[in-house]
Amino acid sequence: MTDLTKFLLEETKLHPSLAPQDVVKLCYQAAFGAEHMLNDQAQAYKYFIDEYSATPADSKSLAEHIAPTVCRVNLSAWKRLKLNPEWLWKLFVSAATPIAISENGHEAFAEYIAKADQLSRANAFSFSYTLWQEYICEYKKSDPQSVRHSATYRDKEKPAYRILSGLPAMTIPIFEAIAGRDKGIIAIDGPAASGKSTLAGYLSDIIQANVIAMDDFFLPPELRTAKRLSQPGGNIHHERFSRDVLPYIRSGKGFKYSKFDCSRMEYDGAPVEVKPQSWYIVEGVYSSHPELGRYMDILVFLDVNQAEQKTRIQTRNTAKIAEDYFAKWIPMEEAYFKEYNIQETADVIVGMQCH
Repeated sequence: MTDLTKFLLEETKLHPSLAPQDVVKLCYQAAFGAEHMLNDQAQAYKYFIDEYSATPADSKSLAEHIAPTVCRVNLSAWKRLKLNPEWLWKLFVSAATPIAISENGHEAFAEYIAKADQLSRANAFSFSYTLWQEYICEYKKSDPQSVRHSATYRDKEKPAYRILSGLPAMTIPIFEAIAGRDKGIIAIDGPAASGKSTLAGYLSDIIQANVIAMDDFFLPPELRTAKRLSQPGGNIHHERFSRDVLPYIRSGKGFKYSKFDCSRMEYDGAPVEVKPQSWYIVEGVYSSHPELGRYMDILVFLDVNQAEQKTRIQTRNTAKIAEDYFAKWIPMEEAYFKEYNIQETADVIVGMQCH
């Protein structure tokens, strides 16, 4: 279970007018994510647009994390960065899709409230422990539910945000990196089973981007020489990618390319057709190979711990294929990352905790 201590302490530091009900609201949001279930999506959209229009741009941070994978995205910062408000709406909708509130949520909420009680008892908040006790005693008379921010908090802090959790929350650093752009190329590199294709597919739905998979550009058998495979990242057909893809995504023109199928060790018969688009996402390990040049506007590196990576690979593949990953492909990836400092040169580093 997440220890909410640092998030609660950060909240009182950022927002001195915090009252007991604001602490309860944070605990609830940290446990359950977006409380708006969007039963009336049209009305919720109108409310969002009206609030966004009325919120002035300011210097607030784009996201304030209230749990490891839950954050409040400030509308004022989104506006300051000139990000498309439709993107934030889509992120919010995907994070607030109606789901049954699980027992884990209730358990987490109870633990978060207990932690808040400990901090209040230790005078960590600006309000007294007596005031906290009075509020929480009244609150617990009914089932757990979201509350509004206190009147003082609303008056002093001017909260205007949307709650994102899980994958939508993890994408926020990427949106901050593309601020001010209305088109571009995002490359997503990282180790096997880190979540590259999941992230690419999700982002493409939000920003309407074409996705090009580096898996389509692995070397055909005739090029898999010992010399070539000994080079870090040498098992990617970067020459073909440079010829058949890069000139077109830089110009924004439509194009076609052949897809190499590793399972059959041959090219698919029908070419992949890519229509013109403002945004392109190139996903896959070796997508930032130096032989390709700095073609991308934003380089995202997805990280994953070894234990999680191993579990994902074993779950998705046969024992034989998993063994090949551990014995052959992962060491090749690691050599590539180390040789070219891929993670160190990335614009954004994301750890995919939900995939």
